[in-house]
Amino acid sequence: MFLIKEVIMKKRILCLFLTLVMTISVAPAMVGAATPINLAMKFGSVTLKQEGIVLPYGLNETTGKPFVRIKGDFTKGKSYYLYDGVKNKRLAYIKCTANDRLEYNIEYGRKYIFAASNKKYSSKADIKALVNYNPQNKEYLTRTKLTKTIIGNDITNTPYQVKIKSTQYNAINLDFKSDSNCKLYFDGKMVKKDDTKQKNVSRKYRFKGKKLKPNSKHKIKVAPYLKVGKTTYTGTGIKETVRTAKFTKTAAPLVTKLTKNMVAIRFTVPKSQRFKGGSIFYVYAGKKKIKTIQNNGKKTKKLTYEKKNAAKKKYKVVAKCPTNKKKYKSKKSKAKKNYHTWTYPTKVSSYKKGSQYVRPTKIYYRKDKLMVDGFYLNTQKYDFSEFKVDFVFTSDKKEIVKKRLSSGPLPKNKIREFTVVLSNSGKRYDLRNSEMHWKYIVNTYKG
Repeated sequence: MFLIKEVIMKKRILCLFLTLVMTISVAPAMVGAATPINLAMKFGSVTLKQEGIVLPYGLNETTGKPFVRIKGDFTKGKSYYLYDGVKNKRLAYIKCTANDRLEYNIEYGRKYIFAASNKKYSSKADIKALVNYNPQNKEYLTRTKLTKTIIGNDITNTPYQVKIKSTQYNAINLDFKSDSNCKLYFDGKMVKKDDTKQKNVSRKYRFKGKKLKPNSKHKIKVAPYLKVGKTTYTGTGIKETVRTAKFTKTAAPLVTKLTKNMVAIRFTVPKSQRFKGGSIFYVYAGKKKIKTIQNNGKKTKKLTYEKKNAAKKKYKVVAKCPTNKKKYKSKKSKAKKNYHTWTYPTKVSSYKKGSQYVRPTKIYYRKDKLMVDGFYLNTQKYDFSEFKVDFVFTSDKKEIVKKRLSSGPLPKNKIREFTVVLSNSGKRYDLRNSEMHWKYIVNTYKG
């Protein structure tokens, strides 16, 4: 009986011993797993407002060395220990000179993993656990790596307002701001070093090439760099993939009937090809090609076509891309009547009192005569016996006719309409689709 009790007692002792051994062996594993409560109590880490914010900031004016700003929940005037997780060593005891940041001088080409704490640790194991502490996916430590690829004002960490776009298929425009010297890359090849001593200044560059094709994909990179002695450290910078502008077809041409056998044709060159050599244009009347026009970079193309019954035909423009050899057809257009109109109020009350006015309402052709319709208006307190003006009309900024007009007697607060022959030279202008303007100079008036 005594023997049985002794065996039972030994079994209980053995079970208790095994439980204790398991607890001891499991405990390090729990610590290694970075239990939030225990490690927070152990390390007393500084809570950071954002995950891993380490900003390469430039050169220290005193030492001439590059330094970083580590942003976190730091208090101005207090000191903190800074640790490196690459070598698992304590770097410095730093006093915070401004809220939310610590500043530390770094070595060129050296990698860092930063961790900050208000407690001092010496063992590599403690520092390693400190750097790797990350409970519930909420960063309590900075854990951002720094390498030689982000020395000095790196674009990825600063608001550089980089804009990359292509409005013409032969070029990509780059617009950015940087406080550092920068290298510009096109499809992996450095094409320019853009150096400046000015800060916060917009910089522009245009990547151009005859071999660029419409809607083609290219890689653009802007990277800050710093030269120290014979060594140049280049930043990671910002990379973007951008497509060149598409080669778009022209809109249907604007066709004006000058006579039954003559038309004026004009069309607008699409912005994507508005540069010298950007395209070749073929103008068609029906199925017949009537004109080949080389692109010289101007916005508008104009021509006059004279042929029997030209006003009855349909017209189109075919644009050819010189790089991919493709052709793009516009829609067809018919010729329209040749006149231009303006709209103005016809009530005396709509005009300022104490003056006289003349307004054209329509300019057009009647057979070979250039005509204008309009009205005179008198807002003076007295009647006019005569009101003369020198009237000038321009088409596409060129003067086409100048005429002196006379109102004749014009009572106060009255409007008188007129129709006048401006010219009978027979010369034809495109009044409908050109940029038409007018002006007049008062020659004389008599009350």
